[in-house]
Amino acid sequence: MVKYRQLDKPEFNLKSYLRSIRWSVAALRQCSPKLGIVLFFSSILSSIIPVLSTIVLGTLISRFAKTNSNSYDGLIMWLVLAILLFLTGSILEELGQYIRRRLTDELALFMQKKLYGHANRLPLAFFEDNRSLNQLFLVRNGSGASSVLAPVNSAINVVVG
Repeated sequence: MVKYRQLDKPEFNLKSYLRSIRWSVAALRQCSPKLGIVLFFSSILSSIIPVLSTIVLGTLISRFAKTNSNSYDGLIMWLVLAILLFLTGSILEELGQYIRRRLTDELALFMQKKLYGHANRLPLAFFEDNRSLNQLFLVRNGSGASSVLAPVNSAINVVVG
């Protein structure tokens, strides 16, 4: 029989927070490690792209201010680089959102499999026995039960359905 620890109030401290982070990372590594790695690197790149875009735009503006009005050849490379950085940032943002949604689905499926696997291991032999079901049915219908057993009847109604 599995013993469960009953908590009067939830424990919110650094130890439980770190334990939940470790569990989350372990669950992520079990259900879909490739998506986790792609999300990690796309998040890093998504945070670097705006900085690079600012540097490129600053360089583009300073070079534009220094050039003659006739020669824009040196600026085209910086303009193309700025456009590529903006496109890359947009693509990485969409990729990050897709991966987050996909990871949410994968983790939800992983959690459901774990939960259903645990539910399959619960001892439900009492509810599968016909004599026990007959007793539950009699108690549920109130035959021989007094008003003292009303809370028990309501609990049994929840269990039996």
